[in-house]
Amino acid sequence: MAHVDIDSGKIYGCKEGSFIWWHEKGHLEYAKKDYAEKNNWTMQTCFVYSVIFLVLTQFFPIVKWISLSFMVLAIAFFLSEEIWCWIYAVNEKYLNKDK
Repeated sequence: MAHVDIDSGKIYGCKEGSFIWWHEKGHLEYAKKDYAEKNNWTMQTCFVYSVIFLVLTQFFPIVKWISLSFMVLAIAFFLSEEIWCWIYAVNEKYLNKDK
């Protein structure tokens, strides 16, 4: 399974220049964006809140909707990064003919 080490900038588990490699390269490029750190912080915060409210549902059943909302938000932030990286891969691999 391909993965990227953001700290070292190395991509493992796939052939350089392949579509998956470009997707992983997209994660490196995404990490350089100004909003990436804020997006990741928000995603982690939403996940933590969803777990906290999930525990509270044992005592207050109405809180389950709050927990579910935070879970959906965390998933949405995760998917936004993944979609960005797949679009980056398509652009670099297939649409950018200069490379």
